[in-house]
Amino acid sequence: MNPYPHPAGLGSYAAVGCVGPDETSFSPSYDFKSKHLPWQSVHKGVTYTEPPSVFAEKPFIMIEQGEYKLRIPEVKRNHPGYDWQSGSTVGFDQVFVTNANSTAKEMNAAIKQGLHLVLTPAVYYLEEPLVIDQPDICILGLGFATLVPKNLDIFIGRGVIEVGSVDGVRLAGVFVQAGPLASPDYSKAVKALVRWGDPNRPYKGNRKNPGFMYDFIARAGGPDVEPVGVDTMLEVNNGWVITDNTWLWTADHCVKSSGALCIPQRYVRHCLVVNADNVHMYGLMAEHSNDDIVVWNGEHGKTYFYQSEFKYTMGVHSEPHTWDHVPHAVSYRLNAENHIAMALGIYCVVLAEQVQDSATPMANVAMEGRLSAIAVAHEDAYVWGFKDVATLNWNMDWPRDSKLGCKAWSLRSTACLDSMVEAPR
Repeated sequence: MNPYPHPAGLGSYAAVGCVGPDETSFSPSYDFKSKHLPWQSVHKGVTYTEPPSVFAEKPFIMIEQGEYKLRIPEVKRNHPGYDWQSGSTVGFDQVFVTNANSTAKEMNAAIKQGLHLVLTPAVYYLEEPLVIDQPDICILGLGFATLVPKNLDIFIGRGVIEVGSVDGVRLAGVFVQAGPLASPDYSKAVKALVRWGDPNRPYKGNRKNPGFMYDFIARAGGPDVEPVGVDTMLEVNNGWVITDNTWLWTADHCVKSSGALCIPQRYVRHCLVVNADNVHMYGLMAEHSNDDIVVWNGEHGKTYFYQSEFKYTMGVHSEPHTWDHVPHAVSYRLNAENHIAMALGIYCVVLAEQVQDSATPMANVAMEGRLSAIAVAHEDAYVWGFKDVATLNWNMDWPRDSKLGCKAWSLRSTACLDSMVEAPR
């Protein structure tokens, strides 16, 4: 690729390990070794980084000698650019191909046999969680293959997809949607749409054979006309899990809306919770949850490109009993000491009273004492680890409690560490 001709306006371009037309790698925008500098969180609009320290391309289907094959690319280290040639080729005698009538029981039986899954385009209403306790299993979804938990007690406190303490699992092109939830009582909710690892049995993972997730979409609401929800969209408890293009979306526009605002409540506590070390995320989008959007507890984590929008509304103005009111939620809460986060864009874009219809008034989103984009338990983690961060309000004239007032908040000193919040240009 050619270098970007200009910075992004309100966000940031992030180019990770890219090479130019002459096959030479771009120079990283930030030096984390000999010339590492503090306070580089100012918004630049374009960030070039070194190649991923550990990565593998997304699995894909190919035709070889007239037969379908599943290609699983090799794990590479510090490799710039793309790689489609390396890896293993798997015949479809080792692949279970679903159809629209396939059940979770059938999928789980195939996984236990060590078979990979190819999910053909359909909406699959699951009667039990998908459990991956075999190493090196690949699940490849095609055409927005969507997994939805049925309204069954078996899902309470569990994941729709559960990955055990195993290495080399790859989830690619999978779309998981939240099921019904009548109130913000998360003790009665699905625990996670994907739970990678058991929180009660920490597993450090394997750098030589990480877990990977590609093109993953989690959704709560949108097509639903009833309240839906989940405690956490993606929960990572295993170390050495690497994601590429992850969208964790609590719907802001639905089939039933007040103007531009969803009317059925979407009860989502967190979009992402990371409890393990060495979790790397490339292209993370997380939006509109009721509590902290991202909670990162594990050490040596990395986020390269992050887009996050706060929720638009508390809910229907006349129904405060349906609200999930959290007084001090942020977009990115970091409890770890060692962390890298580059090319971030966090913003408030809608005030409910300006985009609702008159028939169903909606309550403005509000956080006591104004919103903060980022909160850190260790100030040095922000000072040294966050680079190229954009935080902005769509309108600086909104009420104080309905807009961003702090870019980064220190949990230790209970004060704003960085107050540089922007307005649209």
